Amino acid sequence: MITKVMKLRLPELVGILIIQCIAFLVGTVILHVVMHFDPSESFEIATLLAAMIVVFVGVAMGMVYYERNFNLAISMGVTRKDYITGYILSTIMIEGIAVIVLYIMHWIEKFEIRLFYSASAQEVGIEKVLDGKYVLPIIILFIGITVLFGALAMRFGKKIYVIIYFLWIMMCILPGRLSDAYEEGRTTIFTQIADAISNIFRQIPQFGLLLLPIIVSIICMCIAVFLAKKQSVERF
Repeated sequence: MITKVMKLRLPELVGILIIQCIAFLVGTVILHVVMHFDPSESFEIATLLAAMIVVFVGVAMGMVYYERNFNLAISMGVTRKDYITGYILSTIMIEGIAVIVLYIMHWIEKFEIRLFYSASAQEVGIEKVLDGKYVLPIIILFIGITVLFGALAMRFGKKIYVIIYFLWIMMCILPGRLSDAYEEGRTTIFTQIADAISNIFRQIPQFGLLLLPIIVSIICMCIAVFLAKKQSVERF
């Protein structure tokens, strides 16, 4: 039964990988254009764009396919327990493959920068996350969030998509605004919130920081299981 759910999500995996590769190619072109005009500093733009696809497109497609595959799978005789188990396992598979491809892109772009722009100073970016110790907990957290948002989207409909869109816009805008505020020495409500959150995380030991994303992910999955048990089915 679980394999049925995993087979239903194969188009989702193919779609994410195709968009991820397109983003990497576009990012590679942008890298060479930027370096042509300003070769003093390099940045893994292509890898960053590919990572954004894994995060944003992965969540969006996961939400859409969760509802579609839920109704289809239940109509095919799959139990709710098997469906949510299969969905979690297939999400691990999809995100795992996408992250492996992301690492390959990271190594390709790193080699490309060293080959063509070895004299440039490389800025710290997405590679700090990929080469760090927190990458696995972050992946586990992302899996839990994807499963939860899929269950919430099916339960509450378009309201969740509006919330996700708002969060996406905030994630795109806030980092730049915060960076500008810190560089200019301005104190805003956003810098105060960022400082407060930063102080909280500084008080958590390193082991706790590694464990926290895993705990949050488990909580997200438990909520998704609860919602799946209560979800009605639209028969085909």
